[in-house]
Amino acid sequence: MQVIREVLGIKLVREILIVIGLYIGISTLTRSALSYTMGRSLDDGMFEAVSALSTTGMSTGITSLALDSSSKLMLIANMILGRFEIISVLYIFFSSLRR
Repeated sequence: MQVIREVLGIKLVREILIVIGLYIGISTLTRSALSYTMGRSLDDGMFEAVSALSTTGMSTGITSLALDSSSKLMLIANMILGRFEIISVLYIFFSSLRR
């Protein structure tokens, strides 16, 4: 870990860990919410959450026209947050990320 910090720099390592943490955190929150509201397994909820976050479009059947509005909005937010372009926009507007 010390070698990585010296090569990449502490700021870059911190930014990489923030992106990884956000990806895992958002996936976990969405998984739990989808599994609870739809009465499906945590595996199905995780598959749907990661599919939306990575914008691959695959589904286990949870995502459909019958899905409730709050879950649809959550998956839409995942699709938007999953784009790497949003990270650069957030980086521009939030000065605390640039320190």
